[in-house]
Amino acid sequence: SLLGLVWFPALVLHIGGIHSIANLEIDNLFKDYADDFSDGLGCYVDTPISFIVDCSAVSIRMKPPRVPFAICPKLDKKLDKLINQRILEPVDFAKWEMPIVKAL
Repeated sequence: SLLGLVWFPALVLHIGGIHSIANLEIDNLFKDYADDFSDGLGCYVDTPISFIVDCSAVSIRMKPPRVPFAICPKLDKKLDKLINQRILEPVDFAKWEMPIVKAL
């Protein structure tokens, strides 16, 4: 090298391994972006978003996917958890139909 290892302390340079992590930099990131690293999930609260949909598009109702009876309780528990976390939102529809809009 041009400078040699003697100059590293004077220039505040440190040699680290390939898999080393500088905790100071990570701590600073957590402090600077504390809102982004919060424990809960965030929600979009800015201006409303709208999608332009072709008026001639026709929605198609399809049969719901069949779920084996053995995993129904686990699925219900997981869905309830996602609803409580406000990731999913319950929608009113008949048990025998599932509103899926398929783009053709």
